[in-house]
Amino acid sequence: MTTFNWTISAVERKVSEDGLSNVIQVAHWRYRGTDENGVTAELYGAQSLAEPNPEDFTPWDEVTAEDVEGWLVNIFSVTVDGEPSELDKMEANIDVQIELIINPVTITGPLVA
Repeated sequence: MTTFNWTISAVERKVSEDGLSNVIQVAHWRYRGTDENGVTAELYGAQSLAEPNPEDFTPWDEVTAEDVEGWLVNIFSVTVDGEPSELDKMEANIDVQIELIINPVTITGPLVA
């Protein structure tokens, strides 16, 4: 069983937008999986976020990592026509990476001459 967790590396903010200040526009993230033996693999990327809703806008200095993680989960959990969500694909990718660490199929190293 793999345990997954997010790390929010950084956020990009727009100084001002539609009368709001410090509007988070992009989240830079890492998504890590760790199996029961402590073997880990991760993906990383940056994700644009939706335009802010002035009715429920959270000021930048009050946004937590958990808030951003929730936004990312909502974005990546969308399914279309019964296909796996991006989050499902990300977790499967990490599981494959962990399996290849445990049972490699290629070896990289220097030439022996």
